[in-house]
Amino acid sequence: MMMNEASNLILGPNGVAAGNFAVAGEVGSYVGLLNINFSNTNSNVSIETDGFTSDVTFISNGGVNGAITLNAKGITLNGNITNLKAIDLNSNNLTFGGNNIQLLANGSAITFRANEQLTLTSASDIEINSNIAVTNDQQGSIDASGLASGQGLVIKGDIGNYSTSVRLGQFNIGSSATDFNAGNAAIGNLIFGNDGIALFAHNNYLITKTTNASGQGTIIFRPVVADNTNLVAGTNLGSADNPLAEINFAAPAGTNTDTILNVGQGVNLYATEITTAGVNTGSFNFNGGRTSIVSGTVGTAANKFNNITLTNNTTVKFTDDVISNGATTIGGNSTLQIANDYITDSIQGNAAGGTGTLQFVNTKGILVTLKGNPNPDNALAALQVSGSADVAIDGSVNINGEINLGANVLGFTDGISTWGNDTTISTTLTSDEVMGNIVISGAAEVKIAGLKTIKVQDNASIDFIGTKTYTLIQGDISADNGIDPNVVGTNRYVIYGLSGNTEALVTRTIDINNIENILNNDISGNGNPVIRHNLVTFLNPNNTGNAEQAYNNILLAQNTNDAATSFAATLTDTSTSVNNININVAKEEQGLIGYRLDELRYLCNPESDKMASSEGGVAAGDEPIDNVAYGVWFKPLYVDTHQSEKGGVAGYKAKTVGTVIGLDTLANDNLMIGAAIGLAKTDVKHQNYKRGDKTTIDSLSFSLYGAQQLVANFFVHGNAILSVNQVKNRSQRYVFDKNGNRSTQIASANYSNMTFGGNFMVGYDASLMDGLLVTPMAGLSYLKSSDESYKESGTTFANRQVYSKFSDRTDFIGGAKLMGYTINLADLIVYPEAHAFVIQKIGGRLSKTQYQLEGQVNPYITPSDKTARTTYNLGLSGTIRPDTKMEYGIGYDLNIAKKFISHQGTVKVRLNF
Repeated sequence: MMMNEASNLILGPNGVAAGNFAVAGEVGSYVGLLNINFSNTNSNVSIETDGFTSDVTFISNGGVNGAITLNAKGITLNGNITNLKAIDLNSNNLTFGGNNIQLLANGSAITFRANEQLTLTSASDIEINSNIAVTNDQQGSIDASGLASGQGLVIKGDIGNYSTSVRLGQFNIGSSATDFNAGNAAIGNLIFGNDGIALFAHNNYLITKTTNASGQGTIIFRPVVADNTNLVAGTNLGSADNPLAEINFAAPAGTNTDTILNVGQGVNLYATEITTAGVNTGSFNFNGGRTSIVSGTVGTAANKFNNITLTNNTTVKFTDDVISNGATTIGGNSTLQIANDYITDSIQGNAAGGTGTLQFVNTKGILVTLKGNPNPDNALAALQVSGSADVAIDGSVNINGEINLGANVLGFTDGISTWGNDTTISTTLTSDEVMGNIVISGAAEVKIAGLKTIKVQDNASIDFIGTKTYTLIQGDISADNGIDPNVVGTNRYVIYGLSGNTEALVTRTIDINNIENILNNDISGNGNPVIRHNLVTFLNPNNTGNAEQAYNNILLAQNTNDAATSFAATLTDTSTSVNNININVAKEEQGLIGYRLDELRYLCNPESDKMASSEGGVAAGDEPIDNVAYGVWFKPLYVDTHQSEKGGVAGYKAKTVGTVIGLDTLANDNLMIGAAIGLAKTDVKHQNYKRGDKTTIDSLSFSLYGAQQLVANFFVHGNAILSVNQVKNRSQRYVFDKNGNRSTQIASANYSNMTFGGNFMVGYDASLMDGLLVTPMAGLSYLKSSDESYKESGTTFANRQVYSKFSDRTDFIGGAKLMGYTINLADLIVYPEAHAFVIQKIGGRLSKTQYQLEGQVNPYITPSDKTARTTYNLGLSGTIRPDTKMEYGIGYDLNIAKKFISHQGTVKVRLNF
């Protein structure tokens, strides 16, 4: 129905049946009815037209009746709304130009179902006496930004639901003075314009954040009945970047004598100043747990705050000056953090005593003024000077727990303070040898009932021998008889104590014998005598340069394992293992050539000829069968070696891949000669205390070899070898920072080495039975590695100069080969072979390697030769000849010694000319 003139419309028993009445018209229509009176609880008005504007006054005559539902967009209602049950925005925005909304029935509310906006535009003070219901968290907004500066807006009712964290999305109070004075409020974003004021009463408030320009916006805590204001967990008033202008505690209400703010879990307050309306009124009660920050000056000289109380494991940080006349009580294992000057009657624990921590987090010198005389039974559990500047306490404070000074000065300038029986002092000694200390001056007095322990965080150098003294307490103290604190520190090489049997002076003593005992104990699990010998060299007080720096650095290691690991890396070397590996690689190539010589003899000597009946017999001096003694050959090889730790030399695992290529021919009917070249690459992973170190060896070898057939089935053969080795080492070194944390650096070395030598074997071919040939053999082998000298690079101070004298080895070799039946498979001839040898070391020496750091007086030494003297070789091989031109072979050898084993596999290809 469209109404074009003013009139009264009464719904209900006075002439119109109760029911629904729709106010509708064209888009943008204006209705100028005087009022709509709801006289029946079932009467409702729905607005159906977009852009509908009306000055209608909605009232309930004689009761709380009726509801308004918005079913259209852009609705403007300029009349007051009185005594209704509900307003349902129903996902549509509403502009309200009146100055009074009263929804007084139980459960009545203005309901935000989505992101609707209620805009307030009246030029007069506005009162909304209604709950504001929010269906979904962070939905809906109220915009009062158009109100004039200081214009009153009163909200009497709940906003959202703080207990379930269902918040109105935002409330923009603009420059108005908005009074939340009769209901709980849960608001996601409270927005302030210039000079905007929000007043909080005696209810619960969850304000997730405020939006305001820096230094704009004021919040006033003003209970209207004798109750307290509660800030619920998660509330943030102001921010570090944009603090409010002011947070104010109003005068007490009703019978209250104080205005108390209960601060919940993690609540933060940021304002330029936090003030109180009266002298000695305004108290903080932090009881929610976790951490809260109060930023802004608290109190003034004229209007001081009252009490500050912390309970329930709460940490509170005051970032600016605090002035109060009441007590500061830290209970329930809570912590008070002070960053600026602090004035109060007293700072104490609660009645239970020993439960509060006072922590100074200042970055500049501050003064804490305490005017009262706290009860010693309410002593603090801890006092910590955790900032980077000094603290002066002008007054009495009682402690029965840890006093942690850091590297700062804690001053007592007045009052009588007591330290209980459970008191300990922790202090830091800086790298500049400045110790955090206590200064007692003026009229101050400290009474010490007990002092259990003095703990030193020691960051100073110990590059000295003897005793140094540091002041811990300066000034007069009154200590009970019999106080004898235990003095401990973090540097395990230092002996800590007190000078003159007084608590005032702490001593640090460095005794080289004590350090040697500690380091010997660190390596007690390592039976390596070389490490123990080299430790004495390492500790030589005359060392300079890198050697001295290495000594100072190892003293930063704060545990036995780190020190032992570092020593094993620094005081030992892998040269011994590398020299042994070079010799072993040369022996492996010598073995390949020896097997080649035996293969030729096997195919060409009179005894073995008898087994090759398909080829016909050959007498001594006859031509060889099918010219098999002429040709070129190559043998790829793979060797897997594992040497366990032995005689103080760390073990290793090595893998060698390579090939040998040879050319041989008959010089005459009884003499065969040849030459070979070998290429090999060996990757070594060192084990035990050298685990993590790696070596790569690239070898190029040249060999000459020959065999001479003698009378009566006797023969000799031999070879000479020269191997050039390029060695690349990567060794770990350990460096410790001032906190004892270990990091790894790599010392690298790249140097050349030569190995040369030869062997000579005598043998006899004996035919035990038809088709079985046994060849006993005996001989000597000699190999020698060259001198070497190189310097490592890549570390800060742990690069070593290494000098190594030659290593050599002379072995007796004895054993036999067994050549079995020649197998003729179609056109393939197969020659099987097995062998067993004993290699016995009869002479030679391990390299005498010396290595040292720059500035080291005496060099380190390497272990004596503990390698196995006896090695056993077992092997199998087979040769296949598909025709007179080609030969193929495969072989396997097992070498076993004490704590040593290697597996060698080869294949062979030969082209006969």
